[in-house]
This record gives sequence, structure tokens and C-alpha cells, in this order.
Amino acid sequence: MSYLSTLPLIYSYRRATTIQTTKHHDRKRHSILIVEDERIVAYDIRRSLEQLGYSIAGIVSTGNAAIKAAHDMHPDVVLMDISLTGEIDGIQAASVIGETANTPIIFVTGHSDTETMKLAGAKGNWGFVLKPVDFQELCYAIELAVSRARMHPE
Repeated sequence: MSYLSTLPLIYSYRRATTIQTTKHHDRKRHSILIVEDERIVAYDIRRSLEQLGYSIAGIVSTGNAAIKAAHDMHPDVVLMDISLTGEIDGIQAASVIGETANTPIIFVTGHSDTETMKLAGAKGNWGFVLKPVDFQELCYAIELAVSRARMHPE
């Protein structure tokens, strides 16, 4: 395993390159759990991912609901907002999910400060996508996370 494959991925919406992704029909099999406490943002992500051919397992808005939904639904990928309302935040929820399943977790966040990235990176995530979300980059992050999870099952 190379050093780079062990690092979490960081994506920036500012990147202007075109990303090649898998064909539409290949993505349909990937189920996505969206964890986002801002309803408008969650539904925008849902709409865009469905248009890209992904299946949405569900949308939840709290860390506790995310843990339960990940356990019950067994999604292929969890898109996790770091700042969630409720008892636990996205980083804590990701930590609990990561202890019980090999489900890739991609943080979707508006916080790109070094401290947040270090804290989230220590929890074994599979990538970051910064808000506002660039859906081409999100698609790339999802495909890469699913591919890495298949190559390195635990």
C-alpha cells in the first residue's frame, strides 16, 4: 500500500480541472446516505446525486440518526456534514460508524481550517469535499472512496 493511498483526500471546489468519472449506469448501484442538517443543502445534494445516477439510501440530520441509519441501511458511502446540530457532531458520528462498518465516509464541510481537517482526518475518513459542493468533484470522491473500500476491506 502506498503512502498516498492511506491519506484522506481533500477536494476543493475551486479546482478547475475536468474529472472523468464512471458511466451513469455504473453509479446506480452505489447507495449514498446523506447526513446534513440544512434541509435545502441536503435536498440539493440528493437531487444532484440522483441526476448523476446514484441511489440515495436516505437523508438524516443528526449524528445519532446517522449512526442508526448507517447500521440499518448499510450504504456504500456516507456523506457527512461535520457541523451537525444535536448531541454529537459529524466527526463523532463518523468515528462510531467507522468502528462498526467499513463504510467510506466523505466529509462535506464549509470548514477548511487546518484544525478541523486534522480532527476529521484523525477519524479515518475517506475524503473531504468543501462547500459549496462541486458535484463533479463529489462524484469523483464517491467513486474513489468506493473503489478504495473494495480494494482494502477490513
